[in-house]
Amino acid sequence: MASTVVNVKLIEDNSIEKVISRNSKKLSRKYGRRRSEVNEDFLDAENSPIVKILSLLLTLVTIVITGVSVILCMGTIVSSINHTPAMFFGYSMMQVATGSMTANSITIDGVEYESGFQIGDKIVIRAVDTKTLKIGDKIAFYAYSQNYVQYHNVSKEEISVPADTQTSYKTTFGQFFGFHTSQITNAAKNNGMLTFHHITNVYKDENGKLWFKTQGSANANKDTWFISEEMVVGIYSGSKFGLFLVKVNQMMSSTLGFILILLVPIFLLVLNLVHSFARDLQLSLIELDIVEEKRKLTDPICIKNKIGYRMDTKTKYKVLCQANDDEKLYYISLLWHDGTAPNAIKKYVIRKRYILAPNKQLLDLNRECEKMYNEGKSMSAISKYYTQRKTQIQEKVKENEIRMKNMQKRILKAKGEKSTNV
Repeated sequence: MASTVVNVKLIEDNSIEKVISRNSKKLSRKYGRRRSEVNEDFLDAENSPIVKILSLLLTLVTIVITGVSVILCMGTIVSSINHTPAMFFGYSMMQVATGSMTANSITIDGVEYESGFQIGDKIVIRAVDTKTLKIGDKIAFYAYSQNYVQYHNVSKEEISVPADTQTSYKTTFGQFFGFHTSQITNAAKNNGMLTFHHITNVYKDENGKLWFKTQGSANANKDTWFISEEMVVGIYSGSKFGLFLVKVNQMMSSTLGFILILLVPIFLLVLNLVHSFARDLQLSLIELDIVEEKRKLTDPICIKNKIGYRMDTKTKYKVLCQANDDEKLYYISLLWHDGTAPNAIKKYVIRKRYILAPNKQLLDLNRECEKMYNEGKSMSAISKYYTQRKTQIQEKVKENEIRMKNMQKRILKAKGEKSTNV
């Protein structure tokens, strides 16, 4: 094996020795470590239409499930703090606690309305526009003492809402994320009684606010209270979606269901992150190969994966410096796809001399050190040579930076003088 003479002229002091020792460890890790190889089959599979569609679907499913889980958790936390029924997307899931609605039907003003809710039944209440509530509707509300006082202090008149009035559902932004109105929250915190009964009468006060008289289907008499519209949590929903929410609520009430609600989004997020990390790692290895001139930017795998587009500006200029004269324009089109190529060419002409030349020297230095390592030279000798040459290059970079600043000052000064003369 041929010997290599290393000419080193360094001031032997503690600070230099520390730098050499640090560089020795760094170079040893760099050249002694076996770098991962690019898995071209993996990247080819990533670019297939099927994988792209599956990746997009996975991302969408992850976003949807994560969003729903966040809303469900938020609604549960808010309801626990405010002692209000949990609300999700304008729906509240409740459980019948008394027998006041056990009768199969109730007759109001000669009209029979279905009822029949047993103790322990799960029901779904949906946020509603109270202006469309009418006799016979089954509503959940807070019977709150403040309502009684408030009602007796205002003028009122009974009104008749047509039986064919279409119920209008109305969900506020807060209710969508689990928040009830401030009046309902206040009633819940002050031990207001959450009740589920039929409407028997509708009233309107002098301010246009609606009040409701109610009665349970199994009760012989109407309730003693009058309920203001702001105390109404919602109207009974017997839709299929409501039944689906009941099942979801039952599942969430179990330990397994709650764990699934947390684990599934976390698993999907981790899966998505691992997939993205694996792809980014492969692309970064290709990018490193290009910078070290082990690949060309015009290689099919580089073009297919748009390696040039993802590089930062500094790396782009390094790669552009490596291109042959007949490849310059093609390289520019691969590196800058956003229409900034003309400016890129201008900057390249300036930077080639002052910025890119030192980068080229550093690349050559790394190659020389790697060659010395492969030839069996000691890390101490390699580190000394590396430290000396890098110091010289860095000093040259500082000189170039000063030169660039002076050039910019002269340009600005010339522009200022021209503007003054005009």
